Formats: sequence, C-alpha cells, structure tokens
Amino acid sequence: MDAVCHCPSATVSRCRFAGCVPTISKSRGWDNRVIQQVALPHLKIKTTLDGIGVDRRGGVVVIELKCTSFQLAQHSSRYRTPCRKKRMLSFIDGVPNSEETAHQLQTAFGILGLRRCLPRTAIRGVVVVCASDGAVLHEVKPKFVQERWFAFHTAVPQRPHRDVSFPPLPEGENRTHIISLLAPLGFTILQPRLKSLGSVVLRNKEGDLLIAAIVHVKSPTAAVGKDRIAQLKKDATTLWTRRRKAVAVYAYFIKHTADGSAYALEKVRHHRRK
Repeated sequence: MDAVCHCPSATVSRCRFAGCVPTISKSRGWDNRVIQQVALPHLKIKTTLDGIGVDRRGGVVVIELKCTSFQLAQHSSRYRTPCRKKRMLSFIDGVPNSEETAHQLQTAFGILGLRRCLPRTAIRGVVVVCASDGAVLHEVKPKFVQERWFAFHTAVPQRPHRDVSFPPLPEGENRTHIISLLAPLGFTILQPRLKSLGSVVLRNKEGDLLIAAIVHVKSPTAAVGKDRIAQLKKDATTLWTRRRKAVAVYAYFIKHTADGSAYALEKVRHHRRK
C-alpha cells in the first residue's frame, strides 16, 4: 500500500526531500541514518544508498529518493506506463520496462548490498517520490530482490592499464625480432597500420592474413584490457570482410616485455572461409 504525504510548502524548493522525507519517516517510525555505500563484489557492481531507516521493530529500510516536477496524480498515471520503444524487459519475463521497474531494481540492489553488510538483519526497501504537491512512498516488491537480475551485466569496461601501451611497429633490431618470431608461421610484413590498434598486417604464401598489435608490457602483473582485446577482434573481422581473397585471417597480440628481452605471441581470433 503506497503511503502519501501531502506537503504544499515543499514546492518552494527544487529539491523537496527536506520536507517530505522526515514527514513520512516520522509517520512510519523510522530513524534515518547516514548514507551508506554498498556493493556486490562478485558482480563488480556498487552503489550509494540515498538513506537508511530503522523502524520501531529494529528492521532496516533502504530508502531511494526520487524527484518529479509532476503532481501526485500525474505521477501515478505515468509511473507504471511502459516505454513506447521497448515495452517489456528482456531479462525478466513479464515485467514492463517502466519508471517504476527501474526504481524497484535500483532499490533492490541496494537491499542486496546492505544484506551483505547486515546478514542477520531484516531489510526491506522503499522508493520515496517527491512530487510538486507532496510525496508518495512505494514499497519494493520481493521479486526484484534477487541477484540474478543483476548478474547478466557483469562485464565492466576496463580502462587501459597504465603499465600497458600499444606502440606502432618498431624499427631496427626490435622489428627483426618480431619478423623472426612470425617466420615459423610463414608470415611476412604486408603493411603497417598506424591509426588502428592493429600495428601491422602480415601475409603468408597461401594468402592468409594476420593482423597483430604490438603490446609493450611494463609490469609482469599488467594485463591487456577487455576493450583492447575486443578492438583487435573487431579489426580482424573488418579485415576479413574487406579482403575477400584471403582464405583465413588471424589476430595476434605481440607482447613485448619491459626489459625488451623477448616477444611472445598470443592468439585472440581466427577466421577461415569454407
């Protein structure tokens, strides 16, 4: 059951939480606490809670604060309306893609994160929406408080590691080292590629192509970011599409150690025509 707080004086300020939240909290018997950052490390997701309340029974309430310029009546008519372009969520069957659903999921994640900090405490969540003429409270439905709704999006984009760089094809002795490394595979240099992540394109006698990115590694613990791996794969696919005569296209990282003593090959993609 939604709780409504009518607070006409709250229209004075753009942010109306200062008047509405204490009113609702007092009526519910909540003791509002400080903002808390929570996370689910195994999903690589974290968030900051807008507020935490403690009710008369000692139960903890996660409070998500939202603000709208609509009046309460307009908010109620629009809150559950699905998006015109994509009416249903793809990862939860039968759930509309609405503003209400987004708020429910956001607060549900906060509940999961706080449960990790307080495993033996009863925790629920509410969304407090402050309108131009008051506020309304929406309880979070239990069906949204499940980790599986958040596990589908665990691939966090990685920033390029400061100990990893992608230089162009080197000259002199270093180029000789690379050529000797690729010689057993039968590839010779066709052209350097300075504008793309792929530093060089090579070809063998059979017409196969190999696109390679030179990777300079300054630290033994440094790793190539997932975004860089994806970029090299994309370069290989583009080359595969444009060079119709090529029977096969390979993509490799050529890793160069910090002391410059060695190069190593790491295969990341392989296309072959039937």
